Amino acid sequence: MSISSVNSSLAAATTTSTKSSSSNSELGQLDFLNLLVTQLKNQDPLNPQDSAEFAAQLAQFSALEQMININDSFEDLTNAQSALSKLGTLNLIGNEVQLSTDTLTVADGEAAALEFSLEDDAENVAITFFDNTGNEINTYQLSDLTSGSNVFEWDGMDKFGQKVQDGDYSFTIVATDSSGYAVSAAACSTHIVTGVEFVNGEAYLQTASGLVSLSQVIAVQQPESGAE
Repeated sequence: MSISSVNSSLAAATTTSTKSSSSNSELGQLDFLNLLVTQLKNQDPLNPQDSAEFAAQLAQFSALEQMININDSFEDLTNAQSALSKLGTLNLIGNEVQLSTDTLTVADGEAAALEFSLEDDAENVAITFFDNTGNEINTYQLSDLTSGSNVFEWDGMDKFGQKVQDGDYSFTIVATDSSGYAVSAAACSTHIVTGVEFVNGEAYLQTASGLVSLSQVIAVQQPESGAE
């Protein structure tokens, strides 16, 4: 058996080992070793294999083994990082998290407070609410708000003075400064984390409003005394 044929076997075994489980990786190593042993058993006694050629094949086997070990090490590292990430998520239980949002919930006729932040001071701020079909419910005009955190308490009324039904309502915030230039506004909601649930390997935070994804979290802080 020539070096070229062994090289082909090495490439196949390497591909199999990097794409398969650990058990398949070990089989790839064994197959390659069997090739070398078979080659020694069937060589011509009157024309034995060149020692340099055999040494090169052994070096290839060593390289294959190292590649498989590296692949296994990466898998172990990935599993360890996943476990550490899950443990870190558990530390959020009992803390207060702020989530980016573009909806507001009305429950039992009461709307949750709308928290939002302004990048700069704003002379005019328009907050418009929409139902689940995109129809405008009501628009509120606010003035002279400062940069940073702000809170708007929606009364849950539509533009006809009627109470809206319970449910989730989307909204937009359009803010301008004294010169009429747009001011960036970002809405958020605050929740206490009561637990963590893992769904298909992804962590979700349990809150009074339901499960929320970690990707929605924009800030974490200790809850104020008496916060719910």
